[in-house]
Amino acid sequence: MLTISHRGYSSEATENTLEAFDHADRLGADGIETDIRVTTDGRLVLFHDRRLVDGRAVCDLGYAELCKTVGFSVPTLEEALDRLQHTFWVLELKDPNATKKYICALTEFVSSRRLLVISFWHNVIAEVQRQLDVDCGVTVAHRPVDFRISSFTEGHTIVWRYEYTDKELIHESSANGHRNFVYNLQGIDEHRNCFELGVDGIITDKPLLAAACKKELPAENDSP
Repeated sequence: MLTISHRGYSSEATENTLEAFDHADRLGADGIETDIRVTTDGRLVLFHDRRLVDGRAVCDLGYAELCKTVGFSVPTLEEALDRLQHTFWVLELKDPNATKKYICALTEFVSSRRLLVISFWHNVIAEVQRQLDVDCGVTVAHRPVDFRISSFTEGHTIVWRYEYTDKELIHESSANGHRNFVYNLQGIDEHRNCFELGVDGIITDKPLLAAACKKELPAENDSP
């Protein structure tokens, strides 16, 4: 099971910063998850919230203004992928209006980086997969009744919210050809449960909990 450090390692540095990514890498996480938005001057930035604390939308700000307002240098997609070229990057696309910019930027990296591109915007993922040869996944926060009537493309990674997962779900999803990741898990008991469920990866704020759970189990060979 892969351990993906959520927005870097925010216990040691501000989330979605180069420092947080460096900490996650030094901890030995299998990969790093981060969020991509676009500024009004076309910079692809790694930033989770769509609005700042003053209410302004990230997409309405220029890059310099965004950095000045939040008080730190917000990393760009290019900076992060150039800094940690060896890691497995899980890139969540946040803004459906920036799909063309996402595709254009990712084109440069699909052949030289290990990437998984995900989004709650499943139509965005469909377009990315149509245009790029890159692993894609859909993020979901519900439990489907029947995969046969779902919009999930065979072979996609599905990133499930932990609360809606159980053995039946993971078994059915795997049987339909999907790779299964889980996010929003908390506590060592939930990390242990993910091992028991047999998911392929977890996206966690607590990679050290995952490491502790992994030590309790027989050695296994993980690969993204």
